[in-house]
Amino acid sequence: MYITPKRCPRCRYERKPSDTAPDWQCPSCEVAYNKAEEAASVRPLPTQGARPVRRSGGRLWFVVALVLLAAGGMYAMQDRQRERGAATRSATTQPEVVMYATTWCGYCARARAFFAEHSISYVELDIERDARAEQMNRLLGGGGIPTILVGKDGLVHGFDERALSRMLGPWMRTPSASSR
Repeated sequence: MYITPKRCPRCRYERKPSDTAPDWQCPSCEVAYNKAEEAASVRPLPTQGARPVRRSGGRLWFVVALVLLAAGGMYAMQDRQRERGAATRSATTQPEVVMYATTWCGYCARARAFFAEHSISYVELDIERDARAEQMNRLLGGGGIPTILVGKDGLVHGFDERALSRMLGPWMRTPSASSR
């Protein structure tokens, strides 16, 4: 039985028994035989006498893409402006301050004086008179008093003037010279 040597449909190289390339690949142009056969079988259509096909859709797609890109840019710009406005509004509005305290506690009295001196508005909840306030104080990890909650994230156990000044700095008003 005689086996005909494999010939590449792309470059017409005739495979030799001494070639080291895999059986599925042409040693000369290194293309896979079946890909070369597929490419050889697809022939361009003759263009003699045929009128070129005019495609206006390419320009239309380009214009549509530009419009969508511009709309997306405008939306992103408006979104950034909205975020800046919200940040500005939140920077001007003091966060809610809640102090869990008692009437007899000396540190609670110092916290009250600190808030009054710097014009910080706050809500005070007495843990001896309000069971919910006592429960919330425990949930916040307050073994003692005062427990001061600033906004959603700020938590101060005891009276810590530095921590309160750091959290409430933008909203603190310095005492006037006449009140001293």
